[in-house]
Amino acid sequence: MNADDVLDSYVTAVARRLPLRRRADVAYELRGLLADELAERASAAGREPDEGLAVSMLQEYGSPAETAVRYHRPFTIVPAGDTPYFVVAVLAGGAAVSLTGLSPLVFLAWIGAVVLAYTTRGLIQRNHPAAFAWRPRPLPDPDRASRVAGIATVAAWGALTALYLWPGPIVAALTGGRVAPADLAYSESFRDQWRMPWLVGLIAAVIVVHLIAVVRGRWTGGTRWARILVTASAAVQLGWHVSYGDVFARPATDDAALPLIGLTSAAIMAIVGIQLFREWARVRPAPQHSGSPATGPGLG
Repeated sequence: MNADDVLDSYVTAVARRLPLRRRADVAYELRGLLADELAERASAAGREPDEGLAVSMLQEYGSPAETAVRYHRPFTIVPAGDTPYFVVAVLAGGAAVSLTGLSPLVFLAWIGAVVLAYTTRGLIQRNHPAAFAWRPRPLPDPDRASRVAGIATVAAWGALTALYLWPGPIVAALTGGRVAPADLAYSESFRDQWRMPWLVGLIAAVIVVHLIAVVRGRWTGGTRWARILVTASAAVQLGWHVSYGDVFARPATDDAALPLIGLTSAAIMAIVGIQLFREWARVRPAPQHSGSPATGPGLG
């Protein structure tokens, strides 16, 4: 190939990524710009334009896809800046499906739903840019621990622990005796020391971490990550109960209760996912080491 062939190949690859009505004009303009720049480089190097010089110039110029974007903004399902959020949404759905024991087809359906949601948003934003315009909003203190919410969380975990330890008597009392305590008796396998007790210890750890935050009125890096670790461990332990099965002595109770336990595990893991997302989304302004005001665009 000679230099002209290289330029033609590049321009064609760029033009194919553009709308039909713009291809000819952009190809004509781009071909002229590239030819002029190649001639200048060849003159500066004291040589004739050749394939090697043309390829080297175009590699610096960028791929055809990158160049095409400079002339026309294509429709994208997931904008580059939203990719982390898309990945988090897909992974959260995958974790929920895994913990609840649902069919992999549900996970595929979830991915499709997320893609459809982003596509719909993109189409709306493309035709009505103001629909998703950024608006400023006050930022809450991310480390402030609400004592009311903390006490409510501790109470919820305490209630879950009580239901876990004494499901028969509690459900019988709540249903007015319509469900007999014996119907919710645990199996011998589940009461084994390697299955049942571990969740109680994990929930106790969750409660302790929340109580520390309630007393201090603030979360620290250590307590935040401890909360994530022990909460995730509790969710995984519940999910393991579901996947292993043989929790209740009556098989019919297993069939009815295990899906509910799986949903509980998925809900707890969703909370963990939100906490992890908040950690990822935290913005920590860099400290000023020199003692002078920080400068940036428009501040210098």
